[in-house]
Amino acid sequence: MRHADNLVALRHGLQNRVLFLEINGLNFTAREEDATQAVLGLAAGTLDDPGFAACLRANVQASA
Repeated sequence: MRHADNLVALRHGLQNRVLFLEINGLNFTAREEDATQAVLGLAAGTLDDPGFAACLRANVQASA
């Protein structure tokens, strides 16, 4: 898979995760810049899956 295709797939994956959280009464609170850096790190291989999961967990809170 080309790098650009990988980025698109990862971005869509993040959007799906955020939608899943919202459907289940949770908010994704990361700044757009931080979320972008996490996706880019995952695509580049500088952030592994457990690190990406930790980033997601650190930026989720219950809806008010």
